[in-house]
Amino acid sequence: MNIFYTDKNPRKAAMHLDNKRLIKMILESCQIMCSVLNQKGLQSPYKSTHLKHPSILWVNESSANFQYLIDYTEALLEIYENKFQKIHKCKQVLKEIKEIFKEEIFQNHKITPIKPAINAPIEIEEHYHLNILKFQNPILAYRIFLANKKNLNYKGLKIPFFIKKYRLPSLTPILI
Repeated sequence: MNIFYTDKNPRKAAMHLDNKRLIKMILESCQIMCSVLNQKGLQSPYKSTHLKHPSILWVNESSANFQYLIDYTEALLEIYENKFQKIHKCKQVLKEIKEIFKEEIFQNHKITPIKPAINAPIEIEEHYHLNILKFQNPILAYRIFLANKKNLNYKGLKIPFFIKKYRLPSLTPILI
């Protein structure tokens, strides 16, 4: 479970994902939002999961964080539909989430710093000092983290500028 916070703009962040993460992140984003809504005492389409996960804690901090994830998920769904020419099952779930979501269930309405959920292999952690970087510059840390995921597949998608810049040469080639 994660939010690949590779840009402050949720649409741009969504466009950075490869095919594998594009598909996974739609479901995970809906699960995160449902967990937050459930914690707020509302009934959502999915049961809660991973309640202490940094991504859930971050989304639960403010209505702006929650809205970021809505916008991110909408962009993911749009990319998915354009690429695969089909509707993802989570599109209906997101519609329900948006009907349930109300800003007033949050005390804070400003975006807060992301709580990175980055557990990279030691080689990447050490090479880029991610343990420090993820708190100083989470966007860069997430870009490095994504760039070094195994089996990246950008077939039919545009490869983000930072992938080749930060990808360690010892990893498998990127599928295009």
